[in-house]
Amino acid sequence: MSFFKKFLCFVFVSFGLVFAINGCSRSTATSELTEEDSVGVDSDVLTKAGIATIDVNKIARDSGKLAEINLAIDQKGREFDLILEGVRKIHLQDLKKLEAEHGKDPSEEQLKEITALRLKQSKDYNRRWQETRLQLTAIKQRLDEQFLSNVQPIAKAIAEQKGLSVVIRKENVFCTADQFDITEDVAEKFLEVFPLPKGQAVETVAKMPVHGGSFVPRTE
Repeated sequence: MSFFKKFLCFVFVSFGLVFAINGCSRSTATSELTEEDSVGVDSDVLTKAGIATIDVNKIARDSGKLAEINLAIDQKGREFDLILEGVRKIHLQDLKKLEAEHGKDPSEEQLKEITALRLKQSKDYNRRWQETRLQLTAIKQRLDEQFLSNVQPIAKAIAEQKGLSVVIRKENVFCTADQFDITEDVAEKFLEVFPLPKGQAVETVAKMPVHGGSFVPRTE
């Protein structure tokens, strides 16, 4: 498995996100549950609290935006892989050149010189690899947040129409009623505002590329 694929196995992690009507905000706070709390959340309580839920991952998948983001990351990752492969080839050429200069029976000093070059090359390659991973992470965060900035006003408008004041990521809710989930409404409106390319079906766009991952907006 390449360094790049290993990196993508751990870079995409889950997170919590809360959309609030007076400016959408992220929430990562947790609290201990008492025995009374553990029974779940009543639908009447949700109505009075003005709370709705939303599945942002589903909207990203169904709208094709998840695949679009993954494709951009995949393409950039391949560019970085080519650059790193070029670095590796240059290192190999330099090493072979030095070994040829010292001949088939190098002295102890010459062996130390060869070892030192290998160590230097290894450090240089690792540094460059880490730089590309940081760049990929930054690109992924930027694209995710661009998607969020497009979803947030739509979720806000639909929630207001339904008399709701807060929209919470669905996976962060212990228990709720289906009628307070606005995912489908937001997804439908999102596709109206940001339609797929002409003649392109969602099923085709949503196919995850090789270097793709889950939709994971940045958390502070």
